[in-house]
Amino acid sequence: MSTYYEDCFGLTSRYLRQSGFFKNGAITFSDLSFKSNNENYNVRILTTLIEKPTLICQFLYDGKIKRVEINLLARYNHLGGVGYKFECPMTGKGCYKLYFINGVIGSRGHFKLLNKSQIKSQRIKKLDKEYSLIFKAEKAEQEISSHGFRKYHKGNMTKKYKRCLDAIENAKGLKLNNVYDSLVKV
Repeated sequence: MSTYYEDCFGLTSRYLRQSGFFKNGAITFSDLSFKSNNENYNVRILTTLIEKPTLICQFLYDGKIKRVEINLLARYNHLGGVGYKFECPMTGKGCYKLYFINGVIGSRGHFKLLNKSQIKSQRIKKLDKEYSLIFKAEKAEQEISSHGFRKYHKGNMTKKYKRCLDAIENAKGLKLNNVYDSLVKV
């Protein structure tokens, strides 16, 4: 089963740290709602750092209440602070991000998650690159001709105008017909 990791919600240790979950001697909890892999989740997250650092996720999936306990691995930095990594409940490896897919919590390695660009062929990537140059140039031309666009400020060319001119220059000589012809030849 391979899914795109862009489509899946990832719970990060950074988010938990910024939300105040990693306070020593405290039990912290919160409720999260999110969508992952076209499934809705309502998760109650609980962290306890009293005896053994643990993250507990409790959620409803297919009418059943699931509870997953995830060990937190302490990471000490050179300034004396402590950060935490998750221990993947499936592989046992340390990770900074956990994904929710089909009612299972695991790391990217467990689910074999891929980037969308990893599946594209070299030919498709080349076409995407050429099309993007054409579309950027068209957008730049529309922006330059829009009302209120400033080309110069105090006698100097604006950065935005320079970017637009560069986009138009990069697409010079490329047309949708040329791209289509390269498709037919291959």
